[in-house]
Amino acid sequence: MEIIEVCEVLILDDKNRVLLQLRDKNPKINGSAKWGVIGGSKELGESSLECIKREVQEELGLDIDPIFINEIEDTGDNKIYRHFIYSLLYKGDIKSIFLKEGQEIRFFTLREIIELDTVEWFNRVYFSAIEKLI
Repeated sequence: MEIIEVCEVLILDDKNRVLLQLRDKNPKINGSAKWGVIGGSKELGESSLECIKREVQEELGLDIDPIFINEIEDTGDNKIYRHFIYSLLYKGDIKSIFLKEGQEIRFFTLREIIELDTVEWFNRVYFSAIEKLI
């Protein structure tokens, strides 16, 4: 089975809400038009830290110094996805974030996240990590 390495960051605000991105409507994107965390696939020779910093810069225009919290493997589409999950406390105003990818970003409480149409792997990969952080 092919292994895909992806890096994501759980960005929390001072109210323990998690920043989620409504992904673009594009059938070529996994989880098209659903809510998910910020992140993406590693490039050849890139460390997971370099990857998440690049992804956040590309998607939100932010330079970050995240903390590594977990590595989780998940399967889908006959592939193994190795998720490198980071966390970050964001102290700025969401209005100062320049969204470069996706339809919108918003902070959500854990209770609100349960009600959302999230990417198919959200509960398996991120939910327990979010619970530990808040």
